[in-house]
Amino acid sequence: MEKRISYVKKPHGERGIIGTALGIVSLILIIVSIYLASITNGNAKLDMAAYAVCAILTMGVGISFSILGLIEIDKNKLLPKIGIGINITVLIVFAGAFILAI
Repeated sequence: MEKRISYVKKPHGERGIIGTALGIVSLILIIVSIYLASITNGNAKLDMAAYAVCAILTMGVGISFSILGLIEIDKNKLLPKIGIGINITVLIVFAGAFILAI
């Protein structure tokens, strides 16, 4: 049997992975919401608003998991930083779409 050798000194933390995954999900949801609203020329239906609300909720949970991932000791900090970046991007896109809609 071969021994498996790992060259990774600091593995990725679970919280950072979850935070990044939730950021990607929220980014997809906000893009779908904006796309569906643009198809209907701004006459958004209730399901489009539900996508946006779900995107904001997953963004909030994603940011919290990413911040908790940064606090983890002896774990790689790359994915939590990417997760925070994606979630902040979703917040900026949502704020921009909200301001343009008013």
